Amino acid sequence: MKEWKQSFLRIQEDGMEAIEGLLVITLMLFVLLYIWAYGFLLYQNWAVQYVATDTASRIAQTYGYCYSDPITGYISHAARVSLDPYRYKDDADENIKDVNANRAQKYARYCLKKVGLAKEKQLNVKVKSQNDGFASNHIEVTITAQYEIPFGFAMKYFGQSPYREFTATGRAVRQDIQHYIYTNKSLDAMEDAIGAGVASSLVKSAEKLVSIIRSGVKAWRNFTSGNN
Repeated sequence: MKEWKQSFLRIQEDGMEAIEGLLVITLMLFVLLYIWAYGFLLYQNWAVQYVATDTASRIAQTYGYCYSDPITGYISHAARVSLDPYRYKDDADENIKDVNANRAQKYARYCLKKVGLAKEKQLNVKVKSQNDGFASNHIEVTITAQYEIPFGFAMKYFGQSPYREFTATGRAVRQDIQHYIYTNKSLDAMEDAIGAGVASSLVKSAEKLVSIIRSGVKAWRNFTSGNN
């Protein structure tokens, strides 16, 4: 009689093992999907930071050559010699800023499409040219992007949203040697400072230096205009 009862209990518990195994596998599957989703989240965060820094670096290196390709960075000899040494004066400077801002936005969007693994919901790229001091500047690129994380549905079961917004800022020193050699605003500031000072050998040396720079710029403009 006892053996019959034990056999009957075994028959009743045969389906429980399958149900328990299914519950455990389902739970482990959701945990695994959550880990994958969190990994994609970390990767996308890194991708936005990397693109922001890379965009700032590439635009800064070719800032003066604003019509060159930021991907290859190639600048032809014709493009070099055709540049106006007065390109940072007033309206021309604003035009360079606008062109470089447009280049940065296109390059950042292109790179994020290539390296990103999440579905883009919203993307905003802002570019600024910051003045750090006397003839010293840097480029600042800020990317704000919203993505739908892959396997994000698993994050919902853990109380997290599958939509994430990432913000990153990249900075790089502006690499245009002509801006450091000559800018109208810088030389005007030097002349104003020299004119307000007391006459001395140091002031006279500074005045000669300004005169040499202006003569060199004038000769360079004559040379480039003659070649054109």
